[in-house]
Amino acid sequence: METNAQRHPVLRASHWLYAKSPYAIDVNPWVPCEDAEAALLLRGAIVSAYASVETRLAELSLRIARMDAYSKLRDSYPHAVGKRLAFLRRAFGTPPLHQFESIALSFFKRFEEAADLRHFMAHSRMEMVGDSTGWGITFHDYRGVKDGVTYRHHRITLPNLERHARRSVRLSRLAQRLIARLNEAALLPPTEM
Repeated sequence: METNAQRHPVLRASHWLYAKSPYAIDVNPWVPCEDAEAALLLRGAIVSAYASVETRLAELSLRIARMDAYSKLRDSYPHAVGKRLAFLRRAFGTPPLHQFESIALSFFKRFEEAADLRHFMAHSRMEMVGDSTGWGITFHDYRGVKDGVTYRHHRITLPNLERHARRSVRLSRLAQRLIARLNEAALLPPTEM
């Protein structure tokens, strides 16, 4: 059975350049197709999981900010992730949400610990090449620092990328459970659209 990529004339014509996969970007042509596609799938799972988490953090912030008990904690909606987390920490430290403080703080800590991984997965160039340790993925990016810009790279094996993907998805599920528990306790106002 022919895939959509095989039927598409542009993808079919350039297919030989991309590790036997029309979806591979910056991948050595000798990388097995299955490995290239697995790396892309796992990277996508990580990015999707953190997008879900960040959306849930925004939802929590919006819903909590509408509660009378927390209206004095902020002057305006916290758009930046750091400010949003600071707002949420203060909210979960005071009644009535304080009963969920331990799970919320654990969730926020795990989210913050993954900041570098989130950044690399969402904003870096991915290169797959082999070396003496086998096939691996190297992520390259440029990051702003006080004195200008710095080049960074991070090499990871496919099994480690899979481990990170599983952890990212577990964190997303923790966010889902926290909101579900808050909804069950009827502590948050409904989501308004």
